[in-house]
Amino acid sequence: MGAGSSLLRPFIMAGVMAIAGSQACAQISGNVSLVSGYWYRGAMLSNAHPQPQLHLGYDGKDGWYAGGFASGVDLGPRTGSQVQLMTYAGYLGHLPGDIRWEAGLIKSAFLNAAAYNYLEGFAGILADNLSARLYFSPDYFGARIRTIYAELNGSYPLMERIQLVGHVGHLQIFPDAAGRGPESRSRHDISIGLSAGFADWSMRVAWVAGRPYADGPQFYGTPKPSAWILSVSTSF
Repeated sequence: MGAGSSLLRPFIMAGVMAIAGSQACAQISGNVSLVSGYWYRGAMLSNAHPQPQLHLGYDGKDGWYAGGFASGVDLGPRTGSQVQLMTYAGYLGHLPGDIRWEAGLIKSAFLNAAAYNYLEGFAGILADNLSARLYFSPDYFGARIRTIYAELNGSYPLMERIQLVGHVGHLQIFPDAAGRGPESRSRHDISIGLSAGFADWSMRVAWVAGRPYADGPQFYGTPKPSAWILSVSTSF
């Protein structure tokens, strides 16, 4: 899922998309990446430092899938450099034509900052080159706030090995039932770039941008309105 990403891919959800792509037989897949910065839903979670990332996934022939994603993160002086782990499980179903639907859960955990851990549910619609997903968390980043995040991801082949890739997302933040947390507010993010694949290797370069707000959640680390992100991955 992808990831994310967004684009990478923001979540992670790139991982989910890759795993959900084939239902012919059960399989295990994975990839290792090095990214110039970990950009997640319009926020830089690596303090603009390069980070290694690992994704493993299991794709069942009956539609169920599960996997995990690990990335280095740097949320600033309060927590410093550490590791974020995201595990997910879901089900992929089919609609008429080449349209598919999916639903599942994601658990995000920080090894040295458990206060930021949170659970999220998601549902989505997928086509060959386009996917839309909606996520809900009752306790986003452990901040006692409810969030809904909507994203649209797409790709368009330009050449045999090169694709144009894009992402738009919207994060809506709400106070909890007791009125604690920020007033209702929103955040937007966007990315556009190129992806190239060669055998088991792939490279992606993308411009990413997010709409910052001065009193944004501290878990988002250092504010950065936009950046160029380069990633190199190998699959196994």
